Amino acid sequence: MKNKLALLAFILGFFIVASVTVVVVFQTRSLQIEGTRMVSDDVIKKEIQYQKSSGNSLFLLLLNRKTDVSDNNMIDSIDVELKNPWTVRVLVKEQQVVCSVATGKGYIYLNSGGNVVSTSSSEDYDLPVVQGLEVNDVMIGMRLDAADENILDDVVAIGENLREYEVAADIINVLEDDKYSLLIGNVTVMLGRNIYMEEKISELANLQDQLEGLSGTLHLENYDASKESIIFTKD
Repeated sequence: MKNKLALLAFILGFFIVASVTVVVVFQTRSLQIEGTRMVSDDVIKKEIQYQKSSGNSLFLLLLNRKTDVSDNNMIDSIDVELKNPWTVRVLVKEQQVVCSVATGKGYIYLNSGGNVVSTSSSEDYDLPVVQGLEVNDVMIGMRLDAADENILDDVVAIGENLREYEVAADIINVLEDDKYSLLIGNVTVMLGRNIYMEEKISELANLQDQLEGLSGTLHLENYDASKESIIFTKD
């Protein structure tokens, strides 16, 4: 009987020590969210049920053995890991959304394949907004049904290049005769037709700092890799 009581006391003591250790040692002091560009930290905290963890890193890890992000079309996956007992690392893989398309009903968010990732009545993300693209039908997960497929391909490619070269454009304008322009603050960038488009945007990335605070038009429509083909006219 004494041996059984001693064993029970040992087991109880072990669980008490283990519980105290989990509560005291595994306190979340640092939450490191990596990989986000469009989705806010508050949204990520909601996805990983951060509030439910009560500040316990081990419990947070257990809550996210397999994080379900099916309710958020802007996220591909979330992985949660412990760097140490008090530091939680959250690795986020976002959808590669490159632009949004403005319509009379709101905004359509497109990935690099021209597929619809999400729709919204408001401008929710800091992305270049395509204006002037005629849209027939919208189905999330499917390629956008645009009136002109070639123009859709062009604006998606422009959006992808802007993302790659880290050019912060506000608007991508679809103009007549298959020509395009950008709006960056108070500067209009004339891109012209889809000829040497990646090179034009690469050059724009080099000039971006110089355009800050200016108002006018940057002409890249006749770009031919020479400085003489780049003209800026002030308003």
